[in-house]
Amino acid sequence: MRQLEIELKLSVLPKAINGIREKIICFRYTHFSLHKLSNIYS
Repeated sequence: MRQLEIELKLSVLPKAINGIREKIICFRYTHFSLHKLSNIYS
């Protein structure tokens, strides 16, 4: 099975960081087993 990693980069005002962290912590998530990742940039 091929694994896909998505990287998000956000730009926010410094005063918004704590509120965003609080919302991210509340997201439901599932733990998966560890996988070796590799990157290809072109």
